[in-house]
Amino acid sequence: MTLVRIIEWIKRTGPISRWAANCFTNAGCRVEVSNNWADIGGAIDLVYTPVPGLKKAEGTPLVTQLEGYGGVSILPGSKPSPRIKKTFKNSSKVLLVDPNMLIELKRCGIDQPTIMLPNPAPDVIIPLKNSPQFTVFCPQGTWKIKKPERIIEAAKIVGKEEPKIRFVMLVGSERVWGCPLDWLELDNVEFLPTLPYDKMLEQYAHADVVAPFSAAEILPWTVFEGFIAGKPVIADVLGKVQSVHRKYVEDMVSWFGTPSRLFHERWEGEYASGEGDHYLHTDSAEGLANLVLELYGDEKRRLELGLNAQKWVDAYDWKPKDKGKKILDLVNINVS
Repeated sequence: MTLVRIIEWIKRTGPISRWAANCFTNAGCRVEVSNNWADIGGAIDLVYTPVPGLKKAEGTPLVTQLEGYGGVSILPGSKPSPRIKKTFKNSSKVLLVDPNMLIELKRCGIDQPTIMLPNPAPDVIIPLKNSPQFTVFCPQGTWKIKKPERIIEAAKIVGKEEPKIRFVMLVGSERVWGCPLDWLELDNVEFLPTLPYDKMLEQYAHADVVAPFSAAEILPWTVFEGFIAGKPVIADVLGKVQSVHRKYVEDMVSWFGTPSRLFHERWEGEYASGEGDHYLHTDSAEGLANLVLELYGDEKRRLELGLNAQKWVDAYDWKPKDKGKKILDLVNINVS
């Protein structure tokens, strides 16, 4: 049986690695997960990792996924680290989930072959809303909430206009920013620690608006989950959900696995954001507050955005079970 070894971060809970393990298992592989960065040799058919700069063992393909903006990527305007350069030198294939990252790589002179493989849509069912209170849910993704003070400031602005609107922030720790979760004592903000996945999905069910300010990739799962729940989604402009207009879904899915250069050429000129069609975006506290207040006062618009989001994600037939097989195909491995 084809053996895939996943090397994860040493001091991480490994959500990406566990998810990748499921993908390869679904593709018919035997999977081992290790946090030993030297554990790349032996009778392995493929090494898959989100760890940048990992060395490649002779004769074993190494696939490195750069996860999006964050510690393993290139922030706009910055220069690539030696580790990023080693990633391209050592890897058989480098997977990118965000065309914005490709722009930054090209700006920095890194032009080695890459593969664009945007995130698949999670296979989840989110319950219907069962709470009468108007709620804005701010989920935490892999990279946590970006500049959480913007959400807090937005909640303050909203609270002065409509104190009945409640913000729920999933901050990932019993203590956030070195203080207890209730340290702000805001009447309209509730801070939640890390929740089991099924409990987090319930928060989408309680919500009227989803504001995933942890968005840092072309299609973060927090955005997908908001779409699946049929809720208006307000994304962070840093993680602006590029190239997701519903009319282009079939083309987009057909590009998966093609060289990212081709994807970028099509995306840059022809395919624009779907903003305004099935999601909204902003990059400021004032902008978030204004959008929340507008949606609070316009039920028809909320329903329209939510319905469009559901239609879009229903047409997006790229699912987690397909990812393992796609990666194996890209490195010419036949499952045995």
